[in-house]
Amino acid sequence: MRSGRRSSRGSETPPGAGGPRGRTPRSGEVQVRAARAEDVGSVAALWVALLAYHRDLGEEDIHPSRASAEGRRFIKEHVGTGDRICLVAESGDGAIGFLVGTLRKRSAAFGGWRYGHIYDVYVHGPYRRTGVGRALVEEAVRWFRARGVRRVQLQVRAHNAAGIGFWKGLGFGDLAVTMERRL
Repeated sequence: MRSGRRSSRGSETPPGAGGPRGRTPRSGEVQVRAARAEDVGSVAALWVALLAYHRDLGEEDIHPSRASAEGRRFIKEHVGTGDRICLVAESGDGAIGFLVGTLRKRSAAFGGWRYGHIYDVYVHGPYRRTGVGRALVEEAVRWFRARGVRRVQLQVRAHNAAGIGFWKGLGFGDLAVTMERRL
């Protein structure tokens, strides 16, 4: 799971995403809603900023400069579809955050239950720690619950301490450990 909470060095405005004009918002100034087709460009720009965040955390295999078309395709696949969700947080400054998720089903051998999966959450730098990320997740949880889902899962990178803290603060706990060995 990628979760964007980064230091001020990552607070540049993603192209086409809108951005702050030198002020920090109060949470009442932000609206969270389902993304629409016209949001794809600005949300995809935020997705590229999320990749840059992870690159800055030391993930050398991530190349945000090559990701624009892939980001647009990924976001477009999650807008307005039945089993997928794309939420956008916006202020008067434009799109400032997003969440992407989907419904999944475990195999019958593992209980066969449906669950929600959150792929990505990102909030533009100056808007972090203002409740925007929490509002995105709470809206996604409502969406999952309305579809009969009783569990939500996600992945967060082991070296993303801010992301881990964010998710634990929302009641998420450890479920599995994904390990890697480079060859």
